[in-house]
Amino acid sequence: MAGNPLFNQLQRRIGYTFRDEGRLKTAMTHSSTGVERDNERLEFLGDRVVNLVMAQELFTRFPDEAEGDLAKRHAALVQGKMLAAIARDIGLGEAVIMSDAERAAGGGDNENIIADCCEALLGAVFLDAG
Repeated sequence: MAGNPLFNQLQRRIGYTFRDEGRLKTAMTHSSTGVERDNERLEFLGDRVVNLVMAQELFTRFPDEAEGDLAKRHAALVQGKMLAAIARDIGLGEAVIMSDAERAAGGGDNENIIADCCEALLGAVFLDAG
């Protein structure tokens, strides 16, 4: 969104510029807004993207490690706390579109909300990048 400085900053921080900025807007739209197109479907996709990317990275980095050990590493990396930490690092919470009530209740730093938005953002990048 050329007119949304928070989206522009977020794109700079993640090092990716959306071709279809509507995807970014959808990824950043929390269900509390009540709009028809919120980020839940992109969150679904992004969750699978995170899992696949992390599995591939662990598979490559630890070629001699047993499946059980890889699974433990994977579980630690894809949990909500880790995704929320990444979201905080990139300042994602300030760009989330949510209801005024949700924002007032601390939604911009709510671990579940920002972790879900992080997944939605990854799903949006996955689709946008082709």
